[in-house]
This record gives sequence, structure tokens and C-alpha cells, in this order.
Amino acid sequence: MGGKQGKSLEALYRDHGASLVSYIRYSFGAGPPEPEDIVHEAFARLANRGGNLQLVEPRAFLKRAARNIAIDAHRSAVRGGAVMKSVAVLKESDREIDALDVLSSRDELERLAVIIDTLKPKQRVALLLHRLDGLSFAEIGRRMGISPSGARLLVKEAVAICARRMKRQGDRP
Repeated sequence: MGGKQGKSLEALYRDHGASLVSYIRYSFGAGPPEPEDIVHEAFARLANRGGNLQLVEPRAFLKRAARNIAIDAHRSAVRGGAVMKSVAVLKESDREIDALDVLSSRDELERLAVIIDTLKPKQRVALLLHRLDGLSFAEIGRRMGISPSGARLLVKEAVAICARRMKRQGDRP
């Protein structure tokens, strides 16, 4: 049974691996995480299904798994980056910070993370690469396979959406 399973995974990888890597690179950029690592993780999830490799549409399963892995990785990056920036701000501050300030900032970061999660994948990736990784529009364009002006537009749209939704949520009683 193990040999058959291995052959099936190998055949699936030969048939779909390269196109899945291309899909992830196109949709989410060159990383981090690397598209190849995301695709390997998707295949690992398929392998973890045990003997149940007989899917009607294995490529659809793998594509969905890879997409979910990429989204999870970017969510983690957003939350991790936001936490690190918050820690840096706290360290630089000379004044005592009261608990209400900390809770309020944390709530805002959580709201922003939720809003970023709702962005279109390309907008989210471009925003994270620019604001968290500090990449130029030219570098973002190279990583995502688009022009620098296309990268700039994606970031501008993402920032506008985030600002509009944060303001709208902030206006609620």
C-alpha cells in the first residue's frame, strides 16, 4: 500500500507541482514563504489524509490547500509584524503606558489584521511586502510579476480600503 501511495503522490507532483508553484507565485509573490515550500506543504497535507488519496479532483484539493497555506502564512506575517512594531513602539516610549492604551492598540491591530485578511490576495501581498518588508514598488513588481506602477496601485488600493474600513469601524458606538 505504501508503494502505491508514494507513486500516486509522485505522479500527482509530476502532473501538478510546477503549475501549483506558478499559481502561488503569481497570486502571492515569490515569498516568503517560498512558493515551492507552500506547494510541498500542500502535498504533505494530501499525504496526511492517509490512504485516502483517491480524490475526484486532486489538483483542486492541492490548489485550495496551497492557497490556504499561503493566506495563513501572510496572516501570520501581518500579526507578527504588527506585534513586533508594537513592541518597538513600547520600548521607545518614555512615558508609562496604561492598560487602556495597550488594550485599545491591541484591538486596533486585531481589527486591522481582520481587514487585511479580507483584501484580495494580490492587494494583501503587495501591502505586506511594502509596509512590513519595506520593499520598493519595483521589487514588489518583480516578485509578483507586475509593473512597478501596478504594484504601487495595489498598495494604494489596499491602504485606501484599510483606512476606509478602520474609520467606518471606529465610528461605531
